[in-house]
Amino acid sequence: ENDRAVGDAAGRQGSPHKLCPGDEAFAALDALAERFNLQAFAEGRRLTRGSAHPTPADLLVFGVTTPGSILKLSPEASAKSGKMRPALQRLVTDPTVPPDETDATLVKLCKETHKRPELRDELLLAALALTRGCDLTDPLVCMRAWDIMHCVCASVTPTETFAPFLGDYLGRCAGDQKPTFAGAAQKQLVQKAFAAHKRCAKNGVRRHPVDCELFSALRNDVRLTTRVYFLDDTFEEVPYDVLTTVGDATPSLALAIKLKEYKTFGLFASKRSLSLGGGGGDVGKDGNESCDSEPNDGEKETERALKDHEYLVDVLLDFKKLPSGLPASANPNAASYQNNGGARKTPDALHAKLVFKKRMFREGDELVTDSVFVTLSYLQVKHDFLVGNYPVNPDDAVKLAAFQIAAEAGPGLERQTETLRDLRGCLPRFIPGSLLKQKSGTEWAREITQRHELIRNDSKEECKLSVLKMVRALPYGGALFFAVTKIEDPIGLLPGKVTLGVNKRGVHFFRPTPLTYLHSAELRDIMQFGSSQNAVFFKMRVAGVLHVFQFETACGEEVCVALQTHINDVMTKRYNETKDLGKKEGKVRGGGGVGGSDPDPATPKENGGRGDRGGTNGSGGGGESPELRRVLVAANRKIEELSSERVSLRNERDGLREKLKELTKSFETKTETQADLFETQDSEMHALTLELSELRLRLGDAETQRLQSESTLGDSDTRVGVLQKRVAEITAARDSECEKARVADSQARTLERELHKLKTSAVDTSALDDLRETLEREKGSLTSRLAETDEKLKAVEFKFADAESELARVTRDLTSTSNVLRELRLETESSKKDLQELSELREMKRDVERQDTQTAAIIHRQKQSLELLEVKYREESVLRKGLFNAIEDMKGKIRVYARTRPLSRKEIGEKQTFALVLPDQFTMEHAWKDEKKNRAYAFDKTFGAASTQDEVFQDTKYLVQSAFDGYNVCIFAYGQTGSGKTHTVYGDAENPGLTPRAMAEVTRIIAAGEKAGKFSVKTKAYMLELYQEQIGDLLLPAEQTKHPPKLEIKKDAKGWVTVPNATSVELTSKSDIMQIIDKGLKDRRTTSTKMNVESSRSHLIFSLVLETTDLQTQNVTRGKLSFVDLAGSERVKKSGAVGDTMKEAQAINKSLSALGDVISALADEKQHIPYRNHKLTMLMSDSLGGNAKTLMFVNVSPSDGNLEETQNSLTYATRVRTIKNSASKDVADKEMRRLRSALASWRQRAGELEAENMDIENCVQTEIVGDGLVARKSIPPAKGLAGGVGRLPNM
Repeated sequence: ENDRAVGDAAGRQGSPHKLCPGDEAFAALDALAERFNLQAFAEGRRLTRGSAHPTPADLLVFGVTTPGSILKLSPEASAKSGKMRPALQRLVTDPTVPPDETDATLVKLCKETHKRPELRDELLLAALALTRGCDLTDPLVCMRAWDIMHCVCASVTPTETFAPFLGDYLGRCAGDQKPTFAGAAQKQLVQKAFAAHKRCAKNGVRRHPVDCELFSALRNDVRLTTRVYFLDDTFEEVPYDVLTTVGDATPSLALAIKLKEYKTFGLFASKRSLSLGGGGGDVGKDGNESCDSEPNDGEKETERALKDHEYLVDVLLDFKKLPSGLPASANPNAASYQNNGGARKTPDALHAKLVFKKRMFREGDELVTDSVFVTLSYLQVKHDFLVGNYPVNPDDAVKLAAFQIAAEAGPGLERQTETLRDLRGCLPRFIPGSLLKQKSGTEWAREITQRHELIRNDSKEECKLSVLKMVRALPYGGALFFAVTKIEDPIGLLPGKVTLGVNKRGVHFFRPTPLTYLHSAELRDIMQFGSSQNAVFFKMRVAGVLHVFQFETACGEEVCVALQTHINDVMTKRYNETKDLGKKEGKVRGGGGVGGSDPDPATPKENGGRGDRGGTNGSGGGGESPELRRVLVAANRKIEELSSERVSLRNERDGLREKLKELTKSFETKTETQADLFETQDSEMHALTLELSELRLRLGDAETQRLQSESTLGDSDTRVGVLQKRVAEITAARDSECEKARVADSQARTLERELHKLKTSAVDTSALDDLRETLEREKGSLTSRLAETDEKLKAVEFKFADAESELARVTRDLTSTSNVLRELRLETESSKKDLQELSELREMKRDVERQDTQTAAIIHRQKQSLELLEVKYREESVLRKGLFNAIEDMKGKIRVYARTRPLSRKEIGEKQTFALVLPDQFTMEHAWKDEKKNRAYAFDKTFGAASTQDEVFQDTKYLVQSAFDGYNVCIFAYGQTGSGKTHTVYGDAENPGLTPRAMAEVTRIIAAGEKAGKFSVKTKAYMLELYQEQIGDLLLPAEQTKHPPKLEIKKDAKGWVTVPNATSVELTSKSDIMQIIDKGLKDRRTTSTKMNVESSRSHLIFSLVLETTDLQTQNVTRGKLSFVDLAGSERVKKSGAVGDTMKEAQAINKSLSALGDVISALADEKQHIPYRNHKLTMLMSDSLGGNAKTLMFVNVSPSDGNLEETQNSLTYATRVRTIKNSASKDVADKEMRRLRSALASWRQRAGELEAENMDIENCVQTEIVGDGLVARKSIPPAKGLAGGVGRLPNM
């Protein structure tokens, strides 16, 4: 068989011109030869020496079989393709194959191409091979081959590689004019295959394979039908076949329902999820539900706009695969199928159908008056309103409901809903569910009924137009809605989930649930927009500022297409308006005058059409007032009346013309005799006189009518032309009579000459006399008749002159009337322009007001948001600073408080101003020279001029407890002289300072502990002053003042600073403490300067040592509470110090300078700390860089006159804030005290005295743990003790 097939193919190849048409297309396959499985084909046949290499044309021939696939495919696809060509060959060559089997075989082959797309070209080429050369066999075989080719082309889409070749081949076969095919039926199949191929290649690949029903309908040339529903649940059956697309079904459906303007409509795939036992009301044949049906809350409906290139079959097959089974739109019996299988429905079941509705509301929709178009638009608006797409207030909802009821039920509402209860049951059909919850059903029904009474006289069409007008008047009326997620919102205008609405006015933003209007961006505010696969962005103006908003959505392309469509519509409308306005202005400039009017004005029908359109434009838009609408309606009616009157005037004009023609004809057919001519002239003149008077009367009536309407101008001009023509005819008649008179005169002269000849002749005298008498009589008669004729002509001339004067008057009146009409026309055009501009200005005003309202709302929300953020920021800042300070305090950093005082009387008298600013409780700021920004200093706490002594102590009180807990606590005040240091530390009798209040707190704690039996406390205090580098004991008894002991500054084993030989006084009560404080303050050196009335000239140190014994554990805790009131720094120039006061100031400044060196070294974390440079730094060595809990008060003057000193003090305090101490407790239990006493006794036995106190070194002061371990700095071991002091804890 292979040999015979090869021989047949070789025979055909040798004579290609004998093959079927389309062989010329195979030249394009030479470039695709590498795609064909030619090597397998060559190996499968026996080649002789010198045989040509096979080509693709050799494979694609009827009757040729190949051992493998036609194309080079994967092994799996090649195995499948090996069965395709034999199966097709059997369908073509075996006439016994039944049609059902043919359809089933084609379905299997199509399914294989959907599973493996590479088999699409394989199947198409296999079917093509059956058609090439089949004409040489049985004609029935050829018919079946082209039938299979038609089915394959209609169900399988070729790839871009082979689509041009297939189209060329089929096109050549379909266009062949030779008698190649068996008959017209076969020729028709070829043309169908070619058309199917073109449509498949254009529309793309199918989503689903074609089933047997579709193949059977295609082969039998039968078209199936499916239901397409409208929004009122009525439907229309649309025919379709396997090649019908959505774009083909839309015009077909529009033709069936007589819809002319269908470009804005399209098909949608609607899917509704059904709950258990769900289902709406009963649906009749027309699809209308009963009034008593209620919406099911478990149903959710989604819609998808179908694209024009989608196959309708694919959409229906999508429906079949839904959980609910066959769709309602698949066939007329779908309802019974679903009713019978209702038990199969689950909560996930879906009910799907095709819906025909508007894709988009366009700019020119309000100009379309087609009833079907208006009805479908009304249904679309009603559907969108009921699903909540148009948020309105309750009053507008009542109006819309009343209009809907009138549009559907007509004026007879009381006949269909006799009671309010019946109307309440129908409310969900007319009002959204979200609005129904705002009032009771009775209130809704009562208000709707009252509103319906006002529109009882309106027709259904008018009510539908009213609904459309109300919705179009909304800013977001007729919008397309898209659900998006906010990605970028630079001003915080929108929530996270947003619903976008796009219409001819712009883009509108809504909160999704419930749909709440938020903001609008008009078209002119949108500068740029674009989309990607999953996002869309807008660059638009909000409150006059450009911002970029970005949203996440899968419908970005649809959003941009809708927006661009509306922009194009607006631009087209503006262009057309400008073009029409230019034409009108040119027409007005070209008109005017008697001869400038249109000789053939528009017919009444055309005028009526313009009036109707004008009325539509006037009533459309929803923005004009009712008064303006009534004026426009009255104007339209007036135009119609004038048009009808103009028609009657034209009929009269035609009658006059006919009558004039008859008169002219009768005038020409008069007898030739002069007597008859004169009689005819007399009658004619009389008739003309009557006609002229009648014309005058009619001209007067026409002039009155002409003043009423513009349309009568042309008729009046025509009448004037008729009169001019009649006058010209009368003038011609007069000239003719004059000519006849001259002829008669010439005849008379001829007779006279003959009479003269007779006189001279020799004729009988009597005869001549008779002849003369006869001639004389005739002459007299003729002369009299001529005179009468002359009189009549003169009368006619007089009448003609009167007619001419009358005509001139009428012409002047017409000219003035034309001018008036032209002015009225110009005023009318100007009024129309003014009305149009007024309407535009009103719309612009509403837009501006709406934008102002939106802008104000945005600004208000932003203001509230900013205020809230500012409050939260301040609270967070205060909390953050507080927590930071607490953490720093735990790390051991010195806490620094800043305090200022009010302006003194002296400063106020010198007109000095308050220069400090306290923005919060942690910051102090002041202006500095030419710097634009204030200098700011951060502290642990700041106290303003209005702060009280109690407020200051409340933030310091916790340190008193720390002293009881065994810590070394130091509180010192630093600042310029006169800044309030002594007032802060000691105060006065009315406003005690930190020290008196701390002592009161100490006595309170002691009393509470002793009362509870928890602990006992021993207190002792000492008070020193450092005056000009000399330490003075302020508590020294009077008997020792002559020979005071030597006071040296040492450090004990704990690392605390101590002054041996200083007077320590044991205290038992608060009064004891206050007595020694008062004594020390009284003995302290002070003096008066220009800066301060009572200026401290020494540094004052008050220390209270607390030894607390726990009565339960017998643990002993030793703590110290010190208050240091440093002397103030001063400038001699300002303080006015001289003599000893100057020396004191120099000593104070020197000590404070040494203190500054220590602080700088500690802040820079240097190894060498110059404590020993001054006694003040030695006294404060454990407070600065030591093991104490230290609190520093920096007191500053608020005056701008002391701003430089204030700046130095604040900078100084800021550096102190960076110093870290190593605070530790001094706690010793009973065992520790026993070991210490044993150690002291052992050392005495060994002959070594313990050095209890040590000198202060120029290094970081650290604690000696226990009795010998150094925390951060080693101490050399004591001499004579084996192992050194470092081994003591191991004892």
